[in-house]
Amino acid sequence: MLHRSRAEVVGALLTVIRSDGVATAEADVVTAALQRFAPANVDFADAWLAARATHLGHGVASFDRALNTTSPGKTD
Repeated sequence: MLHRSRAEVVGALLTVIRSDGVATAEADVVTAALQRFAPANVDFADAWLAARATHLGHGVASFDRALNTTSPGKTD
């Protein structure tokens, strides 16, 4: 089994998302979610939900302190 850091995985995924010929639904939200996911101890699903909420202009509230520290426009 190959072991990669979150940063390596995120870097590879961002390369794919930004590649010509690859269409990603809500690429800006997915990119923001990956950027939240990489440095913090949060699940990708939580990072995506926070990025989506921020994209829609909503604050983010969570019991997950790691998610709150990565969320611009957060509410605690």
